[in-house]
Amino acid sequence: MRSAFDLLTPGGNRDRVSPAALEESMHKNDISFTPLAMPMLSGPGSIAVCISLFTERLSYFDMGLIFVGFVLVALAAYIILMSSLRLTRFLGRPGMAALARIMGFITLAIGVNFMATAIKALFQE
Repeated sequence: MRSAFDLLTPGGNRDRVSPAALEESMHKNDISFTPLAMPMLSGPGSIAVCISLFTERLSYFDMGLIFVGFVLVALAAYIILMSSLRLTRFLGRPGMAALARIMGFITLAIGVNFMATAIKALFQE
């Protein structure tokens, strides 16, 4: 939830970064998308979903549908990552800032949902 809140607040990271580091970063290519995106694609949540999809009573048809779903997600991720440079050029700096805020809001909503579910499960009888 904290990282999502940082995405929602414009310029929130400027307080923690020195002016010299900010100046140096202005002259370098931004490669942060891929290292940040990869844990989201193949992190513990993705692995947990994969494990939970395979139960003891799956038919071959169910396994085939799950496999097709995995392939479609991998294909979508490939297309998005390959076209990310064109997308960043198309959106520009304001569009990327708006997209970061939208993603921050969605991530914050997921975090709040996790917390609410945990609190509800904790106090249930």
